[in-house]
Amino acid sequence: MDNSKLLVGLDIGTTSIKAVVADSGKVIGAVSTPNAGMRHGKIVDIDQTAAAISKALKEVAEKTNSNIYRVVTGIPVGMLQLESATGLTSVADNGQEVGNNDVKRVLQAAIKSAVKDGRDPIAFLPSRFLIDGKTDVDDPRKMIAHSLAVRGILLTAPTGALHNIKKAIERAGYKNNFFVPTPLAIASVALDEGERTFGSIILDLGGGTTTATVIHEGQIKYANIDLEGGSDISNDISVVLSTSKKDANQIKLDYGFADPSLASENDKFAVNSVGTNGQKMIDEVYLSEIINARLMQILNRIGKGLAKNKALKLPGGVIITGGSSLLQGIDSLVANTLGIKARIYQPIKWGYVIRFMQRLMVL
Repeated sequence: MDNSKLLVGLDIGTTSIKAVVADSGKVIGAVSTPNAGMRHGKIVDIDQTAAAISKALKEVAEKTNSNIYRVVTGIPVGMLQLESATGLTSVADNGQEVGNNDVKRVLQAAIKSAVKDGRDPIAFLPSRFLIDGKTDVDDPRKMIAHSLAVRGILLTAPTGALHNIKKAIERAGYKNNFFVPTPLAIASVALDEGERTFGSIILDLGGGTTTATVIHEGQIKYANIDLEGGSDISNDISVVLSTSKKDANQIKLDYGFADPSLASENDKFAVNSVGTNGQKMIDEVYLSEIINARLMQILNRIGKGLAKNKALKLPGGVIITGGSSLLQGIDSLVANTLGIKARIYQPIKWGYVIRFMQRLMVL
C-alpha cells in the first residue's frame, strides 16, 4: 500500500495499547493489545511496554497491509500541566503584512516564555492575537502590523515521562512524530461545538486511572485524576470471588452492571474459584454490588473536585469514555451520583486520535 497519506495513532494505556491507522482521513484499521508495562498511567517497565507497542503496530500493519515507521502518540491528562503564555515579536518598523513565519516566531516566543525546567511543551492553544498591542484578531495573517503578540495556554508534560514513552516506542522499532493531548483529541470528536464552547466534563474511566477533564471555550480548564480505575474493579472481583484476575476481568465485562438495581438475582453464572473443587454459581446482583462499591468511591472523590470548581453546573454535562464505560448502567449511575446529565461516548475504532491529528496538521 502507498503509505504517503497514512496516519498512525498510538494510545499507550495502563492496561492496553491501542493503535489506529487512517488513509486519506478514513480509519482503515485498529487493534488493542494488553500492556503489562505500566502502572497508574506511568511506564514501570520499558521493555514490556515496548513489546506491547510492537505487537499492536505489527498487528495493525498486517491488518491494513501497510508499512509503519512513525506514529503520533496521545498524552493523557494526568501528565499535562497548563501554563498561561504570552509572546511578542516585531514584524517590521514601517509595518507590513503578517506572514506564516511571523506567526511561527510569536508562537515560539510564547512557548519559550512559559515552559519550565523538567517539562516539555506538548501543544500551545492561542486564545487571541494582538496587532500592534491593541487590535484583537483570530488570524493575523495578511494584516498590516508593526508588532504581533499572542496569548494562550501552553500544555506541557514531564520530560522524564516523555523520554520513557519515546524510548519504549524506539525500542519497539518505531519513531514518534509528535505528541497530542488525549483530552483535546477526545473533545474534538466526542463533543459538539456547543459542548466544547459552553462547557462539558469528559470522564475517562481508564484501566489504571480515572480522569475528569473540564472543556470550556474549547480549552482544558480543569482536570482531576483518581489513581483507581477498571483494573481495581477487576482486582476487587478477583479477591471477593477467589478467582484469577483474568477471569475476574472477563466476568466484569460479561455479567457486570454499574448499578446493581439493573441486575437480577435469578441470573447466575459459573466462576472458577481457587481453593474449591469445580465451579461455584454467582448471581449478577452480588457481582454488581462489588463493582458498584469501587465505582462509588471513585465517583465521589472525582465529584468533590468537580463541585469545588463549579464544573457540575456546566450545561454540557458529563461525557463518559474509557473501558469501564462499557459497564451497563454506568451513564445513569454517573448522572445520579454527580447530579448532572451524562451520556456515553465510545470512539469508533479509536479514530479520535487520528481525526485530531488531522486537525492539528491543518492549523
